[in-house]
Amino acid sequence: IMMSKDTFLKITAGIEAVWFQRDCLQRICKDFPHTPRDTLLSIYSQYYQLQTKRSHGSHRRESKMDEYYHKYQYMSALGSDGSTTELLLCLSQEVHLAPTLFARIILEQCALKNQLLHHPNTGASYSAVVSSWMKHPSSIPDKKLQAQVKHCILNDTHYGPMAENLKHSVGYQYEYLLQEKLEELGIPFLGEPCRKYLLLHFVHSCDFL
Repeated sequence: IMMSKDTFLKITAGIEAVWFQRDCLQRICKDFPHTPRDTLLSIYSQYYQLQTKRSHGSHRRESKMDEYYHKYQYMSALGSDGSTTELLLCLSQEVHLAPTLFARIILEQCALKNQLLHHPNTGASYSAVVSSWMKHPSSIPDKKLQAQVKHCILNDTHYGPMAENLKHSVGYQYEYLLQEKLEELGIPFLGEPCRKYLLLHFVHSCDFL
């Protein structure tokens, strides 16, 4: 079913007003009950990633990262160990940056300023070590920071390891449905395993013969 331009503009206007609230998708689904959830999720994800790409550079300025770090340290000192698990997540929402990207900034700053950068692989670069911590947060030396980073990863639906795994899973599901449809219609094609075997690396999931 084709979506009218007017409906699309209304959806994007609704997303723009609440795009960084945790319940943004739920609100949009409630406002547009006749639009499939997957469609709304796709529009929301594209809008979210566009906003992130536009602003990410400003968040990575040295002065900004230093400001975030000091605010994190101040807020962390105010709470007990049990009450600060969501601290990074809350701060990321305040500055309108994806939780995983914000967590990486704080992790980098903590590593530099508090000398957390002790890694068994001494030949690894700084960036590689921090990336390894983001993929395996259980290896972060600071236990409180470790729990906060894990919380950000688990609650980030657009960036980070969990989000990437989800995207791959959805992609595989749609590829499977597409292959089933092609087989049903008797249309020959090469699936991804065959293309990899033949060293044919194309963008599309299925290439017609």
